[in-house]
Amino acid sequence: MKSIITSKKILFFLFLSGFIFGNFAFATEVLDESKEIINDKNPDELRDAINTKTNDLLEINKKIEQVQEELKKTEGKSNSLQKEIVNSGYKINQIDLSIRASEINTQKLKLEIESLKYDIKEIKSVASLKKIAISNLLRELQKKDDETTFIILLKNKTITATLDEAKNILDINSGLSTEVKDLLELNDKLSDNLIDSADKKSEEELESKNSKNRKIILENEKSARQDLLALNKNEEKEYQQQISQLEEEQNFLSKEIDEVESKLRESFDPNLLPIKRHGVLAYPVKLIKEGGIAIITQEYGVTPYSSQLYESGFHNGLDFGIPIGTPIFASDDGEVIAVDYNDVDYWRKYQFGRYVLIEHSNNLSTVYAHLSTTNTKEGDFVKRGDLIGYSGNSGYSTGPHLHFGVYWGPSLRLLTATELGVLRERKYVFKGSVPLGVTVDPENYL
Repeated sequence: MKSIITSKKILFFLFLSGFIFGNFAFATEVLDESKEIINDKNPDELRDAINTKTNDLLEINKKIEQVQEELKKTEGKSNSLQKEIVNSGYKINQIDLSIRASEINTQKLKLEIESLKYDIKEIKSVASLKKIAISNLLRELQKKDDETTFIILLKNKTITATLDEAKNILDINSGLSTEVKDLLELNDKLSDNLIDSADKKSEEELESKNSKNRKIILENEKSARQDLLALNKNEEKEYQQQISQLEEEQNFLSKEIDEVESKLRESFDPNLLPIKRHGVLAYPVKLIKEGGIAIITQEYGVTPYSSQLYESGFHNGLDFGIPIGTPIFASDDGEVIAVDYNDVDYWRKYQFGRYVLIEHSNNLSTVYAHLSTTNTKEGDFVKRGDLIGYSGNSGYSTGPHLHFGVYWGPSLRLLTATELGVLRERKYVFKGSVPLGVTVDPENYL
């Protein structure tokens, strides 16, 4: 007769428990490598502190949105020195608030990491008890397995006692299965918490970068504001004349670029493009509201705004209405083929202003324009989701936003003012190079 619990089952449970214990040893090793001193707050105090920081962050973000709305209100108004001074004040206020938001979020993330450490410590404590229980059950099963059914019958005087013994073995077996299942669940929970902790650490590092770069953006805006304030009312007329001339030049430049791109589109075979599907490219801006992406303020193609804003009446990308200093991320893996700046100075702003252009392996290229500062350089290879810069108001822009464009890579050309001038038989004065090529609707691939 066979023993009720076979040696194979015992060996299986021994192997399984060894595997689980090994995973816990690995998790503990990972935790020890990144161990930091837990502060003097208990778990409840940490939760309260996290809630406070969350509420503070919500209030700051509301204020940032309010300033963004105020900036939008000025977009349709005629250009004037006074308008620029007012807008400059709004931008400085917005960046100040963004810096404060970064600081609060950094503090919140630190608290969340500390809270996770308590959770990890508690999981390890419960897991240790489970391991002891499993070890004890395994020893009991091993003892029972050493006895044959015949010995069990001889040892017990009655059939009832023998059946009770058999039930006891089955109960041990059931208990062992339950303990192993619980331990596996604890192991999964521990792994999730460790991953969550690592993610929050990465977020904390990003916020540190955000704060540092926003301070640079703030200094640039303050310097520009000083230039504005240095002008007096007598120069208002001259200022408006310069702005009017600049708008005329910019409108002509946009029209010229659109004509070149329209001719390229006419001779282009759309079957060469990757199949239209969501997820080919990631959004270049992260969620700014729960459950949604940053607001798209202007779509691709002929839009209600494009006929008013551009001489050509065509918009060759997507506009995201986001505050100045918002982090911008690469939409996919690729090589940075241009990090450029078209503006001549603070007054004479052209085309994309400060932008980053990335070439991807699927024959698509993406451009991120009107940036305030960049976080990459030409020749870099970036991964999907890498930080490449911060939104701004450089170039021909009515307010802080991100212009995101997608090109059919093989058609893309980068032309300087001189090269475009030769092509179109006209003189241009913008700096750097402007991209020209077959553009496609980014929403077909996001």
